[in-house]
Amino acid sequence: MERIMKIFETKEALEDSLCQQIKSDLENAISTNGKASLLVSGGTTPKGLFLKLNQLEIDWKNVIVGLVDERFVPNTSEFSNEKLVKENLLINQATDAQFVSMVQNSENEIENLALVQESYSIFNEATIALLGMGEDGHTASIFPNDENQQKQ
Repeated sequence: MERIMKIFETKEALEDSLCQQIKSDLENAISTNGKASLLVSGGTTPKGLFLKLNQLEIDWKNVIVGLVDERFVPNTSEFSNEKLVKENLLINQATDAQFVSMVQNSENEIENLALVQESYSIFNEATIALLGMGEDGHTASIFPNDENQQKQ
């Protein structure tokens, strides 16, 4: 298998390229299946991309958005990835996209897990899963060289 590496001069150039690729993939899925799904990460890394994506004319009513990771906090918390996505992606052109929450019951972890296992089955064949990486090299709240995680 041939490996392809793209190098971008700036983060903005990367975001512009990603926007066009995401738009194309979503439109192709909608054309083929009548719907598309987009799983995104939270944190500050994808925020600029979200602000560009929400400006694109896509058939957003046929796009289902979810998260690849989330903190177990209320959806209104400043630490909630859902809050970040709703405030930065699901605005402007993208207001008609459907969103599936990963925290549906912040009072009961076991019940929440059961609810999310059912509701997230819609993403079993996701069109796009966009993973981000923090400045310290972490992804999906997995931190490199974290002694506490290595014990688990």
